Amino acid sequence: MQRGKQGKFHKNPQGTRTVKSTADQIRTLTLTAMGIAAVFLATRIIQFPIPLGYAHLGNAVIFLFAVYAGPFAGGAAAGLGSALADLTSFPAWTLPTLIIKTLMGLLVAWIAQQSQREGNTQKTYNKVEQSSQSIAVQDNQGIAAPGSKSTMLQADQSSTLEANQQFVEQKSVKKAGRSILRRPRTFIAVFLGASEMVLGYFAAGVLLYGGVTASAAQIPGLVLEAVIGIALFYALSEALEKAVLTRLMRRV
Repeated sequence: MQRGKQGKFHKNPQGTRTVKSTADQIRTLTLTAMGIAAVFLATRIIQFPIPLGYAHLGNAVIFLFAVYAGPFAGGAAAGLGSALADLTSFPAWTLPTLIIKTLMGLLVAWIAQQSQREGNTQKTYNKVEQSSQSIAVQDNQGIAAPGSKSTMLQADQSSTLEANQQFVEQKSVKKAGRSILRRPRTFIAVFLGASEMVLGYFAAGVLLYGGVTASAAQIPGLVLEAVIGIALFYALSEALEKAVLTRLMRRV
């Protein structure tokens, strides 16, 4: 299979290769640039002093882009946006922040979007199963004589099968369209992402300041920052989902 001129190959949730168009690439890059700017502003403008640094509201924006926009936009926005904020305020933390926040964005995106990939796989399986059943009924209808009781019974079975197919499809669409925000996996994702941030900055503080005690002093502030970030993420996401704006952020 050759690389097309209009885009690049990438793997979809079912593991097959599809072509990602130039328009999709531009959309992803634009979304990533917006994420970097949003994280930078949320981190740089509103700051609360804590030992060894400062707390901020940038984590909420990181969670937002990681959950809805995917690993590339989420990781880049988290790492670059946060690192730029540190570069203009606490330069010594620029490199640790770049590493810690990039991993944070990737981790949150990977965990949060697992359920979406699983839902797409199940939906594809349901369609294949329904197609197989439909073909079997059509084959049986071709054997029976027109106007016979067998034909009438098969017609009833076909109607029942079509009704069942519509019900399954509606159920699958409803499940697939369920708010990402309300999935348990989303909370697990942001919780683990916030935990990685706290542990990462603790480890970085030990290396930068040469002591566990000094680095441990920042943990309460980091935990408070993480809690505020998670709460604000849910509030922002709820408002954006009601405005149907999060659909614009969904990863292609």
